[in-house]
Amino acid sequence: MKKMNEQEIMTEVEDYGRQIFEAISYANEFPVVKEKLLIMFDKLIEELSELIDADELNDYKKAKKVVEKIPENEVEELCFTVESLYGDVLKEFEIKL
Repeated sequence: MKKMNEQEIMTEVEDYGRQIFEAISYANEFPVVKEKLLIMFDKLIEELSELIDADELNDYKKAKKVVEKIPENEVEELCFTVESLYGDVLKEFEIKL
């Protein structure tokens, strides 16, 4: 199996950023360590398996594989990158009370 370069991994992060952002959000801490982030993916996949179609569920599984490829010491940077990409999107959908 060929080792992926950094650019290929970043492309995958962009492709699955929303799913990664959801797993980070699910953890209730920031930044999230790799081990906990992978556990959050397992929980999300389990909970969503009855609610979403197979293709969407597959995206969560692929996103988890992307995170598995990232070295532990780069996961914190991943958290900040994904938060900067998707944090504003989340704020747009928040209901102001």
